[in-house]
Amino acid sequence: MPAELPEPGSGATLTMTEYAIEVTAGELTTGSYVVRVDNAGAQPHFVGIVKVRDGLTEEQLTTALDEEMQSAMTGTPPAYSDFNPDEETDDVAFSGTQSTGTSQWIQLMDVQAGTYVLICFFPDIKDGAPHAFHGMYEIVEIAG
Repeated sequence: MPAELPEPGSGATLTMTEYAIEVTAGELTTGSYVVRVDNAGAQPHFVGIVKVRDGLTEEQLTTALDEEMQSAMTGTPPAYSDFNPDEETDDVAFSGTQSTGTSQWIQLMDVQAGTYVLICFFPDIKDGAPHAFHGMYEIVEIAG
């Protein structure tokens, strides 16, 4: 392998930290393109890019995550009050788990206009809860 490999071009950069995922360069758009994913956090992270129902709010997503946490604690299936991620999501892309200070590039294919969630479910080093339960998600609107 050559010591210096050229960096792939990308339409957007997602940067992960504790407990945030942000679009830090470019923008998420419709179509097919490459996204760079950087882990600038102190823990391993990954990002799932998930299409959700249009107009999903942070409050609705937080409530669904709280309902999942309650389900995990009681051992009963979640009873979602509004947003059901089992029925109202479509996986678009997923990065592999990344160590601190690493980057990877993922291909997005045929992204449509709408509401998306960028989310990390990697278990936290302190309490084992998925990072999403600590607020590591971002709702983004992609215009057509």
